[in-house]
Amino acid sequence: MRAPAIALFVVTGLAAPLHGQVDSPMRLEGRVPPAVAEAVRAIADSVAREGLPVRPLFRKALEGGAKGIPADRIIAAVGTVASQLAQAAKALRSEHVARDPDVIEAGGYAINAGLSAG
Repeated sequence: MRAPAIALFVVTGLAAPLHGQVDSPMRLEGRVPPAVAEAVRAIADSVAREGLPVRPLFRKALEGGAKGIPADRIIAAVGTVASQLAQAAKALRSEHVARDPDVIEAGGYAINAGLSAG
């Protein structure tokens, strides 16, 4: 009974309002240490200036906070995600493949999985 309800939720678009909630820096408050929230905001500002998606950065921070990972490791992981996004964007843009943030985000995940930027 749960699966049909979830499918209906997704198909009808009711999940769409939840999308922006992950992107909000305010959502980090109380969910990660203050030092992490501050660092993630700074990294996200830098990434956004490059035209890269910031959603994966907040997701990584929230994941680390939920798992109780130490602040320094969360910040390092968010930095790694930012680097992977930059590598993906550079590779995709150099080949004129895409400038779409979702494609760049997918490219970042591909780099994390072992695909080379080349």
